[in-house]
Amino acid sequence: LALDASQLGLADWPWPFRVQTFGQFRLLRGGDPVTFSGKAQRRPLDLLRALIAYGGREVTEERITEIGIVIMEDGRVTTVYETLVNPEKSISPFILELTGIREEDLWRAPRFREIMGTVHELLKDAVFVAHNANFDRGFLRAEFKRCGLDWNPPTLCTVRLSRRLFPQYRRHNLDEVMARFSIPCRARHRALGDAQVLVDFWRILESSFPPALLNRTVNELCGKNLLA
Repeated sequence: LALDASQLGLADWPWPFRVQTFGQFRLLRGGDPVTFSGKAQRRPLDLLRALIAYGGREVTEERITEIGIVIMEDGRVTTVYETLVNPEKSISPFILELTGIREEDLWRAPRFREIMGTVHELLKDAVFVAHNANFDRGFLRAEFKRCGLDWNPPTLCTVRLSRRLFPQYRRHNLDEVMARFSIPCRARHRALGDAQVLVDFWRILESSFPPALLNRTVNELCGKNLLA
């Protein structure tokens, strides 16, 4: 996987890189691995966006098809992770057309239980941030539960955050947020592409609101004192 650093907010790393999706996360730079230990104090935007296979009505019947994680620490993107996930079931033509994912690529992708350790380690002690976060979190919790793990992180929903900070607007879906703030997306309806939109949205919020107001709003929405 090769991505342009500027697309992921890695301005300090202007060279191409690829992400290893096995074992521990490594950012490869010119063939030399740079490993992130995750020991730094994380800011609220430890972010996951997961696209879902819509095959049933209950969360326990649905499966994740793709995971994209962007982690920010001290205002900088430090970790990027992206992988397709074998849903172990057929995917509707609508989802395949919407995402551009090929079904044959999904069948070759790792099953969730094969990447569970990596995903769990990346998200450990992190705040789960997503648009319509409870929806996405429900699918991921169901995947962890199938593997015997109870995962219930503090959660920040950027739909609720947008409504709280911009009450003058009626709509707060991701496309509306992108249009309102001129946020580009390299791959709409793909996990990492949508995640990066939320990274850019968070940076806009940081530059638009006093830190005390933003921190207080995040704490209220999360129900925890995550930010001082």
